[in-house]
Amino acid sequence: MPHLRRLVVTFATLGTIALLGGCAVDDSDDTTAKDDVNVDVDTDLVADRSRPSALCGKNPAAQQRTASELAAFVLGGDNITSAISPCTKLACILELRSRLASGEVTVNTSLPLEIQCGSKQFLGIHYELTVPEIDLTTCATTVQQYCDVGPFFAHRAKMLTMDPEPATTKERLGSSTGATAAAVFVNSNEETRVLKWPSAYTAGGTNAPAAGTPCSPTVLGENVMTTKVIQASGTLRRCI
Repeated sequence: MPHLRRLVVTFATLGTIALLGGCAVDDSDDTTAKDDVNVDVDTDLVADRSRPSALCGKNPAAQQRTASELAAFVLGGDNITSAISPCTKLACILELRSRLASGEVTVNTSLPLEIQCGSKQFLGIHYELTVPEIDLTTCATTVQQYCDVGPFFAHRAKMLTMDPEPATTKERLGSSTGATAAAVFVNSNEETRVLKWPSAYTAGGTNAPAAGTPCSPTVLGENVMTTKVIQASGTLRRCI
């Protein structure tokens, strides 16, 4: 790649951080972000993480779902829909996926995130990954050209951000590994399930959970927002 540099990547989960990236939104066509999830914003964590003016379209929630699918692929997923199919062929995406699977890329921290789109705030799951040199500017620009991911996949300075959508539990998540609970994605309002899974790599078995599945290594009550997703590496899975 043309200009290699050391990078820090960010994805998305946990509570909320105010990341301001002004986006033009047509509210008449937009899927409304849910306002009933309480998230505390730690402004100290937001320092130096503001984004450039971003590409919020008429339906930012749909853009985030596409970004969530792409993040799941990077985290080892195999579910390639038409929305992300062009992006999964990009060299930088394949490199990130490969390095995550091999352990060369490590997850340092997950952080709460709010993404500002016009007058709306969209909750996201924000991951920081240490990644050996990749041309982040070219990667982010190319992905924007091929996938409608809006501000949920962006680049600034040494940071690449990928912000998958968290979910809110609709029932209690039990303590047994593999237990599930009904949930709903907080911005798109799509039904899903949250999985109880360890934070250390564990054999997934014959019905291994898909990468990108909302998860928790601990018990969750009802109406609690998820802060992690499943990462896949071969037959192993972990909740990060």
